Amino acid sequence: MPNRKWIWTDARGKKQPYVTLYTRLFSPSNPHVAKVDAAYRAFEVKLRQNACVVCHSPDNASKQNPLLILSYPNQALSLRHETVRQIKEKRMPPPAGIFDDQERQ
Repeated sequence: MPNRKWIWTDARGKKQPYVTLYTRLFSPSNPHVAKVDAAYRAFEVKLRQNACVVCHSPDNASKQNPLLILSYPNQALSLRHETVRQIKEKRMPPPAGIFDDQERQ
């Protein structure tokens, strides 16, 4: 097996790969970034608990068409209304959504 470097320093001296969060997508002066970042981090914990990235990942193991990826904050942000709708309709996670009404809320 070849020797792979999973963490490296780029030509500008920055550690790579860098964390992809909202702070890199918006202006540092945007007053809403901290709240959006906190909301995404809380959402991401729930994604892990419900195994969302098993289906919503680049390898498309679930054969989605179209593939909807939720791995990065900008992807989750662009799908926020569709994600909420499908969770409310108990379509995600398959096969019958989140059983517990309180947790689903």
